[in-house]
Amino acid sequence: MIKLLIAEDEHLERKAIKFFINKLYKEEIRIVAEVSNGEEAFFQALEKDVDLVLMDIKMPKLNGLEAAEKLKEKIPGIEIIILTAHSEFDYAQKSIKIGVSDYLVKPYVEADFKEVIDSALNKIKAKKKENEKEKELLEKIKNISPVLEKEIILNIIYNTESSINNFLKHTRLLGIKAENYLFITFNYQDQHKINTDLYN
Repeated sequence: MIKLLIAEDEHLERKAIKFFINKLYKEEIRIVAEVSNGEEAFFQALEKDVDLVLMDIKMPKLNGLEAAEKLKEKIPGIEIIILTAHSEFDYAQKSIKIGVSDYLVKPYVEADFKEVIDSALNKIKAKKKENEKEKELLEKIKNISPVLEKEIILNIIYNTESSINNFLKHTRLLGIKAENYLFITFNYQDQHKINTDLYN
């Protein structure tokens, strides 16, 4: 479920937003917080780890743009939709520079609301999918790391022609960042297979 925060100081406006959300996105969006000022919007969004914020521009303590800017600094990936009246349209345009997803000009109809929310949801879902892929990749790298580490050591021990190239390639895959490396080699009398326990 997508976690939504509603930041709106007008009770009737909050009620209208909840009506649309429950009607159109009951299975997709969960409202995790409702606040009436920008300061509370900022703290609640961080605390509840929300995906989407519907933020009115005119609010006490911190206005919507100030709260949105602070949130974007803390959570760059958060989606924020600014709610604004016609007379505040210039502010809405400025909000795009801050990095908010979109804005809704009041009074809006259901079709406008749905169009803007759908767009934000698509962005959120795409980011979540990307994050899942990244987690899977990191898990694969984590599982293959011991194999790569052993191969690095074997390449160094046997001094194969491609040792250095493979070593540098593997260190990049393992996320090892350094300019200098130290290798310690041991000379064994027994030329049989090296005991892998030595470099586990």
